[in-house]
Amino acid sequence: MHLKYQNIFKGIQYLKLYPREELWRLIVDGRLHKIENGWKKYDQREYASDVQSTLNGLEIAFTDLDKDITPALILSLHKACKTNLQFNIPGLILNDEPGVFRDGTGSFGLTEENTTVEGLEEYFDSFTLEKEYGFDEKIYSPPINNECHNLSPEKQFQRNMAWRGSSIGTTSIIEGVNYQTAVNAMNVEEYKKERGFTTTHELALYWYKKIQQGERITYQPPAPCIIGIQIEALSTSYNEKIASASCDNEKLAIMAWHTKQFNFVHPFWDANIRTFVICLLNRMLVQQGFPVATYYSPHVFDFFGADQLSSKLMEALKVTQSIIDGQKEIFGFKNSDIEISQRHKFHDITENITSAIANERSRIIQHLDNSQPSLNYSKPLLLPSEENQSTIVANFSNH
Repeated sequence: MHLKYQNIFKGIQYLKLYPREELWRLIVDGRLHKIENGWKKYDQREYASDVQSTLNGLEIAFTDLDKDITPALILSLHKACKTNLQFNIPGLILNDEPGVFRDGTGSFGLTEENTTVEGLEEYFDSFTLEKEYGFDEKIYSPPINNECHNLSPEKQFQRNMAWRGSSIGTTSIIEGVNYQTAVNAMNVEEYKKERGFTTTHELALYWYKKIQQGERITYQPPAPCIIGIQIEALSTSYNEKIASASCDNEKLAIMAWHTKQFNFVHPFWDANIRTFVICLLNRMLVQQGFPVATYYSPHVFDFFGADQLSSKLMEALKVTQSIIDGQKEIFGFKNSDIEISQRHKFHDITENITSAIANERSRIIQHLDNSQPSLNYSKPLLLPSEENQSTIVANFSNH
């Protein structure tokens, strides 16, 4: 128990070293820093006060760090990230209530920026696991009231199978009529046979080429009737696996893999990346004594492979290390390039999260018998090496 609080304290110390004026980098994709002049244009493009809302989510993420990951926590993170924000699609009305799981089908697009052949291949390989445990057609074609009737827990969810009931598809418009082609666990073998494929790698290459050619490819997550079951199972799985992890690389692999699975469930209409990658994953990192992650693109958690995600997470930690070490130009952009009035405004809206971090630090110290661990945090961060990382990820992903 003492080690648990030492790890949390170490993570908070790293968090305190992250310059307050640079905290927006945790929220805005690194690829957009220079293009959108820091956080302001991002804030305007996404939603009014989007940065403020995500800061509210991070404030919750960095509170009660000695508590496990739970569905209730996830709902509270989403509620904070979405309160006072509107998600509008012309002609479409969504029940996008903050902190509530979606009650209909969702989707996200696959592009060369958020998808790799490895990620697709792992996804198609998961269909084999789903068949081994059995599946029910109701998961793929839920009734209108979104309830999956008479499905046992075993039929509804086999632990760690967040893709259960999901599919990848494309929509073509011919003479004004939509024609959808989708591949899932129920039809994958027939789909491969019709196209002369014998491996999932061939199937993955086929779909990736569609993406490269500019076709509109979407991932459709599981039906809403099993979201609660999946989120509960993934939360339990994460808590158990992180508690038994034997080294830092294994911890990072567990965090990356579960974050991707949470995103695969895609339990909300919107703000899934903000909820799981920006808020939840950074909470996981701090809990285990790591720095927070500063991403070039958090959307790699859509459809990159497991080993690739661990590498991307390591890259994001190294960016944070550079920021803490005093490097001013990150992703080709300096915070000083933001107009001074906007820098003052950002200082004001970070008051609550700064206070929350300080309060949590004080609370954790009380659990350490009122004494700090004798660690020198002024030294460069010692991040785990990437040696044997692929082996660790491969072994974990097969569980």
